Amino acid sequence: MSSKIFKIFCFCLCSFGILISSGNVLAAACGSATQQSWPVAPTTNLCSSGTLMGGVSFDSGLQKWTWLCFGGSPSLVSCSAPYVYEPTPACGASNGVASYTTPTALCSAGNPSSVTEGGIKVRSSGGSYGTIFNWTCSNGNGSVNCSAPKKVNATCAANVLTSSSKCNIPMGYYNNECLENVCFAGIQTTNTSFTTNLTCPSGSDSCGFSVNCDGYNGGTGISCDLLMTPNSDNSSKFIWLLGTQNGSCGTSNGGTFSSAPTSNLCSTGNASGVITNSTTYTWTCYGISSGSTAYCSANRIVSVVNGSCGSSNGGTFSSAPTTNLCNAGTASGVTTN
Repeated sequence: MSSKIFKIFCFCLCSFGILISSGNVLAAACGSATQQSWPVAPTTNLCSSGTLMGGVSFDSGLQKWTWLCFGGSPSLVSCSAPYVYEPTPACGASNGVASYTTPTALCSAGNPSSVTEGGIKVRSSGGSYGTIFNWTCSNGNGSVNCSAPKKVNATCAANVLTSSSKCNIPMGYYNNECLENVCFAGIQTTNTSFTTNLTCPSGSDSCGFSVNCDGYNGGTGISCDLLMTPNSDNSSKFIWLLGTQNGSCGTSNGGTFSSAPTSNLCSTGNASGVITNSTTYTWTCYGISSGSTAYCSANRIVSVVNGSCGSSNGGTFSSAPTTNLCNAGTASGVTTN
């Protein structure tokens, strides 16, 4: 019993000692957290001097956050900051919707970050491309991660050269080890592997082959035509070259658009930039490996303005009027009868 009494006495004495020597302790003062509104309890800058006593509480009646700072004289200060409502961050309408271009409807609540590309695919021939758009929506209530698939059209490699060691097979044979990097962009979906070597037709040491490449996330696919030929020294090693591919217009050809089309320009071949003319959009689909070129176009929607007479119509003038000729449209020259 005497031990317990001693501990209580010591605690009271020590506490009293702090109070009586408070002149050597900085006065308690509220921190800068009081100068802004908070959707959640503040955790930093609560006391500019002194020590936080207890935690931060919410006063539902006054709709504010409150806390105490303990220090010298004054030894105890009550602090508060206003509460402000903020909705929980939420992704916008672009979340989960595949797109060729950077999404813009990023957040329905919260502030969007910049959009970055993920799902990076690296081309062995150099360069890379993304297959997903990523961003975050955040505010005082936290943050949420958002994303949207990026559409990527499949394209054939300009040429496919494989290392000799992987194509060192008998003359007139070829196998999947020689099929590398056929898809410059996209996923190879056919003829991805062979259990046995395949031969060219009898009497031929060169033959054609096709490999299908699918686009990513709904992007357009393509069939890549290959040609197998022996090395120039007629050894038993083979090099794959992309066969001739003629350019052909895509489904945007012949369509009608209010702005220049950006997708479905070419079914095969490589698309040029789209040129905007007075009534049409035009572009070119270039063939590959000496393939022919296709010329494509689409209709451009142009706003129609009906002509209407201006306030000079029906008036009386001593000389030909020069102003207020048309309310809408372009005025012709004025003739005198």
